[in-house]
Parts: sequence; structure tokens; C-alpha cells
Amino acid sequence: RAAAELEALSADGCAAVPFDENWLGALSFLALASANLGNREVVSELRELLAPYSGRFVMIGAGAACIGPVARFLGWLAYIDDDADAAAALLEQAAEESHSTGSELWLTRAHMGLGLALRARGAAGDAERAEQLIADSAAAAERLGLRPAGRPAAERKPEPELKAGVESSLRTRP
Repeated sequence: RAAAELEALSADGCAAVPFDENWLGALSFLALASANLGNREVVSELRELLAPYSGRFVMIGAGAACIGPVARFLGWLAYIDDDADAAAALLEQAAEESHSTGSELWLTRAHMGLGLALRARGAAGDAERAEQLIADSAAAAERLGLRPAGRPAAERKPEPELKAGVESSLRTRP
């Protein structure tokens, strides 16, 4: 059912999504869905649609909620699209933007994503930095009252399990 809804909402350049104050938020949620479902066609399309908004934070409504920097969503999309260098750069950007606003929540999420992306990329120096980011993020998540979903993030394998649950690395407690 989720795949069918994603297909319907993303058809024709996401024409079904009203271009209003919730458009950026709606596309960000579609990005999460497409990443979790591994729908590469939608992933590529959403990367194009969201790219001009990099550098901004996603607000829902007239500022009722903030769901983080656009770069974080773009980073996940790049990761699913097997663009490891872009994923790392975008998640690094998301971390910097989160830090600049003083949001420990979004910084923690960006660092967790960056750690997972670096672990999967596997370039020189990535493994050590990835493990440090993941460990620091897990500690920050505990301090903030967040919990890792499923197995601890540090125990997740980079392929394919990671891609299947990429956004579920941290969830708010009920």
C-alpha cells in the first residue's frame, strides 16, 4: 500500500502534491518513504525537486513544526541512489546547518546519517570517523530521549539492511 501511495503522489513530478506552505514538508516525507522503499525512480525525481531548497530547513505549515534541514533528506536520497560522495557531502552540510541553529536533535540525526553513509562509502578514513559519529550519535540520542530502532545502529550492516531502514535509525520515544 505504501508503494502504491508513493507512486500516486510522485507521478508527474509530484503534481498531486499542492504547491503550498506544506509542499516542501510533503516532498521531504515522500523522500523518507522513497528511501525506505528503495524506489530509485522516485528517489532521483525527488533529488531534483528538493535540490533547489538545499540550505533551508523544512517547516510544516506556518512554522508549526520543523523536521530538519533539506540537506538531510537529500543526503538520504543520494545514499539510496548509490551516490556515496554526494550523500556524505549533503549529510555533512545537514550537520553543519543543524549545529549553526543549535539543534542538538537535528545534529544528532545528521551525524548518525553521516556515520552510516561514511561506513557504507568506505573511503580512506571513513571507517574510523563513521564509528565515532555513530557512537557519539547513539550517546546523544540517549541523552535526548531518542532510541535506536531495532538493532543498535553500530551493529547494522551497510548493505542491504541499512538501505531498508535508513531513516529508521532514530525514532522519538512514544
